[in-house]
Amino acid sequence: GIGVGVSHLPKKGQGAGNNIGLRLIWIPDAPANPLKEGSPDVGAAWGPVLDWQLMFSPRRRISVYTSLAFGFVYGNPDQNKMNTCCDGVQVDIDPDKNQVVPIFEGGVGLRILSPKMGNSKMRFFVSPELGYVPGIDAPYGALNFGLM
Repeated sequence: GIGVGVSHLPKKGQGAGNNIGLRLIWIPDAPANPLKEGSPDVGAAWGPVLDWQLMFSPRRRISVYTSLAFGFVYGNPDQNKMNTCCDGVQVDIDPDKNQVVPIFEGGVGLRILSPKMGNSKMRFFVSPELGYVPGIDAPYGALNFGLM
């Protein structure tokens, strides 16, 4: 996905910092809604997700962080799995009706900052992250990068 965000750093250089971001994600094979029994698999889905990160050493070049994300994706039911879901139970789903799947993620990562670029205060960062999505009972991995 792609996103934007803002950072809040402590004034004194000590303590944790907070990052809040909004990203648009796309899932090529989204699962059924884990909160609604009898919902079909969605197939390809997209939607907004709100991220919050707690950076433990935000002013250092390398910082460990925790991440929580909430949002949803939506799309049309998977046409190949329309009439069955949830262990083969038969369901009638309108193929033109969008299905909404809530997203909740929790993870940990490591942000690595580059030195300042030239005379500007901008820095490049890369952040590998590992986490878990409890609703669909699955792990995830992400590689985030951008400019600060």
